[in-house]
Formats: sequence, structure tokens, C-alpha cells
Amino acid sequence: WEYAARAGTLHTYAGSDVSSEVAWHDETEDGACAHPVGKKKPNAWGLFDMGGNVWEWCSDKYLAVLLRDAVDPWGIADSRMRVVRGGAWKYYSRGMRAACRGWYKPAYRGDRHGFRVARTR
Repeated sequence: WEYAARAGTLHTYAGSDVSSEVAWHDETEDGACAHPVGKKKPNAWGLFDMGGNVWEWCSDKYLAVLLRDAVDPWGIADSRMRVVRGGAWKYYSRGMRAACRGWYKPAYRGDRHGFRVARTR
């Protein structure tokens, strides 16, 4: 997820910044609900809403402490928590950082969580 959000850059945020042009969050105008995908500018790879709008469920299992040099960590096998990434419309802007992770039990349901449908060509 983070690789796709950064789109080949070293930017802190998905899309290079956390302005209202690229992300829905609690500091943006009309950020009080989830919005249809594609209403903000895409990142360099043409991916929309990588920061903000809804937290995206990832297949990673939550691990409280990541090794500093970890690359694509999957967590621990017996973890009951799953990782969410990207921040959400009712979340502060620092949650839009490409490296930010949250975690919830897989059964959790809320209006600030969703998933990204992905396919290969």
C-alpha cells in the first residue's frame, strides 16, 4: 500500500502533500463524510484517494513495533488485528502520512473504513 501511495517518490504524504487538493480529512472543507473516489487530484501514478477519504483495509497483520529497516512487514501470524492505511475523512491530517498505520479487528465496521479493489492487467 505504501509503495503505491508514494508513487515512486519519497514524499511524506500520499500525493506529495496533505492539501485539500489531494485528500479528504477533518481539516478540509466539506470533509465531514466519505466522498466518491476521484474528486481530488491523483498521485503521480494516477491513483486517487491514497490519503484521506476512508482508511483502507490491508492484508497485513498488526505488529506494534516494526523493525527500522523492515521492508513490506506482514506482522505476526497470531495477531487478531489488521492494518488500515491512508487516513480518513474524520481524522487529522498527520494520519494521511504514507507511513501511518492504524489497526482494528477484522470484524469492525464503520463509515471511515473501506477497501480498494485492485486488479492486474
